[in-house]
Amino acid sequence: MTPKEFILNVDENYLRKKRQSYDYNVRLIPRLRLFGFSILMLLVIVHEWLIRNTFQITAFWQCLFVIYGYAILSWLVLKQYFNKITSFNLGTLFFYLDVLLFGYIVYVTGANQSWLIVLFLVRAADQSHYSPKRVLAMLHLGILVYLGVLAIAAFHLNASISWKVEAGKIIILYFSGLFLASTALTSQRLRNELSATIRNARELFQRLQEAHHRLEEKNVQLEKARKEAEAANKLKSEFLANMSHEIRTPMNGILGMTELALETELTPEQREYLSLIKRSGESLLTIINDILDFSKIEAGKLDLERIPFNLREVVGDALKSLSIKAFQKNIELVQWIDEDLPDAFMGDPGRIRQIIVNLVGNAIKFTENGDVIVLVQRFAEEHASDKSARLWFQVIDTGIGIPKEKQDQIFEAFTQADGSTTRKYGGTGLGLSISLRLVRMMNGKLWVESPVPKALRNELRIQSNQPGSIFHFVLDLEEAPGSYTKTLPTKTLRGRKLLVVDDNAINRKYLETVLKRVEVNPIVVPGAQEALNVLHTQADIDALITDGHMPEYDGFMLIEAVREMAAYQQLPVVLLTSGSRPGDIEKCKQLNVAGYMIKPITRDELYRVLINIFADNRVSQVDSTKAQVSTHHIGEKFGSLNILVAEDNTVNQRLVQRMLEKAGHRVEIAANGEEAIEKWQNGQFDLILMDIQMPVMDGYEATRKIREMEVNSGKHTPIIALSANAMKAHREKGLTAGMDGYVTKPIKISELSGEINRVLGKAVDV
Repeated sequence: MTPKEFILNVDENYLRKKRQSYDYNVRLIPRLRLFGFSILMLLVIVHEWLIRNTFQITAFWQCLFVIYGYAILSWLVLKQYFNKITSFNLGTLFFYLDVLLFGYIVYVTGANQSWLIVLFLVRAADQSHYSPKRVLAMLHLGILVYLGVLAIAAFHLNASISWKVEAGKIIILYFSGLFLASTALTSQRLRNELSATIRNARELFQRLQEAHHRLEEKNVQLEKARKEAEAANKLKSEFLANMSHEIRTPMNGILGMTELALETELTPEQREYLSLIKRSGESLLTIINDILDFSKIEAGKLDLERIPFNLREVVGDALKSLSIKAFQKNIELVQWIDEDLPDAFMGDPGRIRQIIVNLVGNAIKFTENGDVIVLVQRFAEEHASDKSARLWFQVIDTGIGIPKEKQDQIFEAFTQADGSTTRKYGGTGLGLSISLRLVRMMNGKLWVESPVPKALRNELRIQSNQPGSIFHFVLDLEEAPGSYTKTLPTKTLRGRKLLVVDDNAINRKYLETVLKRVEVNPIVVPGAQEALNVLHTQADIDALITDGHMPEYDGFMLIEAVREMAAYQQLPVVLLTSGSRPGDIEKCKQLNVAGYMIKPITRDELYRVLINIFADNRVSQVDSTKAQVSTHHIGEKFGSLNILVAEDNTVNQRLVQRMLEKAGHRVEIAANGEEAIEKWQNGQFDLILMDIQMPVMDGYEATRKIREMEVNSGKHTPIIALSANAMKAHREKGLTAGMDGYVTKPIKISELSGEINRVLGKAVDV
């Protein structure tokens, strides 16, 4: 609609509303008044029968004549003279006369004894769409009429009237009218704003015409600016890719060589220095990753995957990556995923894991002691579709809390709640901003609450005096097909009686819930002494699950005491620990511990360990997490491999070579893609690790040529990319070129091992 059309439409609306006003006052209102007066007459009859227990036929006809006579008279006058008498509004006049009619009704229904006094508010309420002045006028008129009724009843009929009671009724009537006046005031303001808007629309018409010409000129300029921005955005993406590669390449050498050095014999001082170097390098890498992710989001280059994933595995993997950090601060890291949630969903597991790691890592950073708890449950299930679930993630800590005035600020980029240069905790301030943007990209919601509500603290039995905080995020995720859900053979666990020992209340409740789910009979106790009491009184315990770190009497002390009991010297024991300490594995071997698990544990991890135990598959250490992979597992699974490493950086050559040779593999080095092809043609290799950016011939081209040559031979040599480019586009380009796997630098032994196992063993679970 053009501005001119808008103004013409406003004028037409004005005339139409004027016609509607006439029809409203002359035709509709009188008919409604007849209907309303019929209801009024009915109220009078009901009032006389039910309230006063009396009914006089003479009074009935008198009242009927007054009410309907007044209604018909007002209709005839309005129809004849409406809009012809301009000095006053006839409709308003009859509204005021209605108050006198109501006074008459109140009088004939008992005056001070009448319950129909509320009729005086009817006309006040009817005026609430006009102005507060008219409401107050109707109110005051009604009160005056009622006072007149009381005076007639008192002095003419000699009725007994309690003036205190009547004063109270009038006060109630008056304040009710004031409330109606306040609503009329709001209505009046809205009408005034609408009138002002209409006036402004006329003034804006000419301005809009001028603005239209200016906008046409701006459009030409914006189109030019858009093309320049697209070119700049392309350069930005190329810069990010190059920066990622150039930084990750030396970081790969620093972190990798440091990790190799830490596996050698060192003095305590040397180990401390190297550990500090490794932690500093990892912190620097985290900052780089945050900046790159933030830049990709800003540039709109970050794409989300939609693949099936196991919710419990994703949460478990995220928390296990932070378990050491939590253990070092003596913080209990706890997870709880509702048992009614399905295992598998469709979405981007990597980004969900990143959000959890950001929020939990943040919680650990700002918590000195106590707990960090991750809860996952259904949220507002009635709003989810049949094929999806609304998941509610909560990350609860017992840290320093966040002031109310800072709770919105912390989600801004490069911002922390404490922005001073002397702040204690450091960090880029990008983690929460990235998490918020990722959640929004998934059509979810992220917010913070601090302090932790008292009811929740009591429910979780949080003992800390710190205020703490809760980071909530909600995602709608579609359930994955049933074929993706793994079913474990838990029949061997049914009816087993297990003794569970943990000093953390929510851990105890979690273990009890997941065990009862497979029909295990758990006996749950909070400490070692209680556990020994159970063992002394019951001789049919099938296994013991105990926390390793408990106050006064830890898990190892409990196991030693159990082994001294004749009836339980061979009792299967699973030890749960928040962090592995030097010598723990050796102690487990000495005490014949069947399972050793890093907390927080997932439901399926616990089931696997117990299934192995009751299948008599005892192991000295149960490695139940993919995060605990070591290079030793590669040698165990595939034996000694012939591996060709194509890498131009000498430090990275040495690093990868040492990693693989320590696992017992034979390694040959090629400095570029052309040399890699030549060595591949002249040798027999089980695997190729291919750098992407190399002189002479890059990794993409080398891979394509190898795949072309393999067409005739019918052979296929697995190729895994080693790339400092972390962007999704480079991964897709590598897979398109014929690569089987992709590992980003800096290379971690666990990630390289996992990818080799995946590529060579396909479905092998490492």
